Amino acid sequence: MLRYPEDFPPGPNYSISPTLLEIQCSDFPIVKVKTPSGQTMWLVTKHNDVKQAFMDTRLSRSLAYPGAPRLRGDDVTSIGGCILNLEGDQHSRVRSAIFPLFTKKAIIHWSDQLQEWSRDTLRYALKATDTIDLVSEYAQPIVAKLCSQTLGINARELAEIRKLLSAQASLVEDPQCIFRATREILSIAEQLLNQEAPYHGPLSPIRNAWKSDRKISHTEATGTVSMLLFNLVEPLEAPIILGILQCIKNRSKIMPITEGSIKAQDHTHAWSRITEEVLRYHNNGPTNLPRIATSQVQLSRQKIEVGDPVLTSSLAAAWDSRAYHRPSSFDPKRRRRDSIWFGIGRHRCLGAQFAHRAVQAAISSFFCALAERSIETLDTLPQSVTRIKRESETNKVGFLFHPKSVMVRIT
Repeated sequence: MLRYPEDFPPGPNYSISPTLLEIQCSDFPIVKVKTPSGQTMWLVTKHNDVKQAFMDTRLSRSLAYPGAPRLRGDDVTSIGGCILNLEGDQHSRVRSAIFPLFTKKAIIHWSDQLQEWSRDTLRYALKATDTIDLVSEYAQPIVAKLCSQTLGINARELAEIRKLLSAQASLVEDPQCIFRATREILSIAEQLLNQEAPYHGPLSPIRNAWKSDRKISHTEATGTVSMLLFNLVEPLEAPIILGILQCIKNRSKIMPITEGSIKAQDHTHAWSRITEEVLRYHNNGPTNLPRIATSQVQLSRQKIEVGDPVLTSSLAAAWDSRAYHRPSSFDPKRRRRDSIWFGIGRHRCLGAQFAHRAVQAAISSFFCALAERSIETLDTLPQSVTRIKRESETNKVGFLFHPKSVMVRIT
């Protein structure tokens, strides 16, 4: 039996694990894997099967109870009231209450802000040198600014939150350490909800839905803020870093479709297509978070019994040659755009458009500012999975992989 994550290291340039592709292309694309918690789970890899699993209400995300399936310990899936872990009417109620976070007006506002912060960050990084670290001098400062402006988190607080999120999502930490990190993140979420500073970011609608409108409970409010913390840091940094690297590597592909965008500073269409392909190519990590079968379900030829935990892989689904032509090729002109990496159905990510626009702003600002200049990477990224053996070689937060440092020279 395959072990997760040991048998699923990332592929070349932090792309999909070859193990996932082997499973997907085999006669049995649904297999059992052993997780760090010691539990075995079904791993679903085909595009159609993953799509069915996302849509099927019999595969539940309601895992906030003792003894529920966990990858390692009591991580974000153990938080009661968190929208991630709700189903049915409760999920619909919380989802509708926090929907104002992601209106078109709000997304455009933060997208414009992110473009400005990205340009300022790049300008500052290149002030006295022609080499910068894409991780510590570009992606992380942009996300830090976003956290500051939306949640009122300063640099010292963010550094502590990073450590807690790393522990919470870890697949190697002691389960008690994961439990403590989750409790501390919930405590921070409660402090953010109760802060007096009138930040006009995403906390206001959540606070109003809880305190004023009584649409959601205190538990649901704090659980949902903890999910915002979970999704606002590493899941944004990874595609910014890897997206820029892909665009440097494939600059000859992106230049023809961005020339007009660069001249007019129009990031809406050309860069949206590029970002979509970045998110397909590098989305998330090897798997999504677990689900559990509440009734018998059949995926392909495999019967999933009641109580069986299930892991889907939206990354594998996005690399399925039955759904995408030549999926291993980075192709910004790709026609199919179903965004399965953000989920489908009732649990589709509410912040999908926000995340897309945030990554787009950071990547497009980088290349638009450097349109007339040469960019080269100074670090050799692993070209073989055997080269990634130690956690110290990558920034690995649970199921997300990206380099800890990538130096680029701009001339």
